Amino acid sequence: VVGANGDIDALDQLVVEYGAAACALEMAKAKAVSDAEKRAHGDFIDAVLTGSVPMDELVRWSVRVGADIDMPHVAMAWRWVDDPGAPSLRRLETLVNQSVMQHGLNALVRPRGPEVVAFCSVAAVDKPEPAIALALAIRKAAANEYPQFEAFGGIGRPAGELGYWKDSYREAAQALSMAARLREQKPLYFGDLSV
Repeated sequence: VVGANGDIDALDQLVVEYGAAACALEMAKAKAVSDAEKRAHGDFIDAVLTGSVPMDELVRWSVRVGADIDMPHVAMAWRWVDDPGAPSLRRLETLVNQSVMQHGLNALVRPRGPEVVAFCSVAAVDKPEPAIALALAIRKAAANEYPQFEAFGGIGRPAGELGYWKDSYREAAQALSMAARLREQKPLYFGDLSV
């Protein structure tokens, strides 16, 4: 509420106070829903990577979390440079989620250990370009916000079926390890490493 001195009365102030409380409740509700979705996506990713859940149950679970497993997916792994002053893993997760939304892609994102893991859907098994473009955007966002700290990224090859997501993640983790050792600023794609 904006007004000249004396224009705002007690009723206006009361409306603003109650309106602020209502907005705060709505924001808290939206955050709780978002946190629950992130947790469900993360639990699904953990189950896929650990192999602790039978495949038919994973397929049913994918429907509940809204993951389109009929599309090929590319795994990505991210982490900050090993520096005690580096930003938090939560901040890196936020940068990944923001880049996913800006690119309009479907992706499941999960902090896992010292890294952030993402599974990004792509159009075809032989077309990882959308995931590579997303990785470059994540790297750019991290460099713009934290120029003094490097974010390293690794990208696995596309997995055509849910059963191969674990392989794509293993490749992304290997590419990430190589990027960190070489201090490579550009995210490394496993398919380009001739490993």
